[in-house]
Amino acid sequence: REKSNIPTTIGPETPTRSVVSVTAQRETKGSGKTTEIVQKQEIYCPLILANTSPLPSSILSSRRKLKAVPPLLPCLRALWDYQRAYNAFPSPSSSSDLATFTTLATAKARELQLPLETLKSDFLRSFMQNVGAEIPPTAAFVGGRLSEDVINVLARREQPIQNFALFDGEGLEGRIYCLWSAPPEVMGFASNGQGLSWRGLPGSTDVSELGGVAGAAANGVTSAPAGAAHAIVLD
Repeated sequence: REKSNIPTTIGPETPTRSVVSVTAQRETKGSGKTTEIVQKQEIYCPLILANTSPLPSSILSSRRKLKAVPPLLPCLRALWDYQRAYNAFPSPSSSSDLATFTTLATAKARELQLPLETLKSDFLRSFMQNVGAEIPPTAAFVGGRLSEDVINVLARREQPIQNFALFDGEGLEGRIYCLWSAPPEVMGFASNGQGLSWRGLPGSTDVSELGGVAGAAANGVTSAPAGAAHAIVLD
């Protein structure tokens, strides 16, 4: 990228992203402008941790942003809990299934500190009716988002998705949320209010084994859970 008047600082940018190195170079032909190559490091967490992680503080501190969080997020978490508990999908024709799923979704919405009006009965019924459905926009979103992520990594221009990309196939809306918790392997990283610092012992798992550097391959999982009117991409 073209070098800015403000120097790029090496160190944490976000709780999950850090600038590792900056290399400046001047073009010998043409305009002779100065460009810089910025190498970044991203830390990822497993799906099981991301599925229980809170929303970023930037969202929790804003009532407007909290209201914009789609009900799809708590419903997906509730669906996974329901599947794990009952080894089946909730049936929209069963009043008991509807009541159980509503209770789970409400609990997940409270965990995320979402407003009470986020979950509405018509969305819950629509979500349950779409469980097991296959809708083309969902497949197009998952494929497009995944291919875009792969291109960004191979081209070494953009960081991979961090880390939940949600798509509502009915409203045709897609959003990305960073739902991150430190895995046990990297608990040697401690938050200092500005980012993460390494405190591990020699021989401990290196962060590069758990995440990715912009321009390097990233660990990724894509999933379109049953309820395919909605989809999720997790890196």
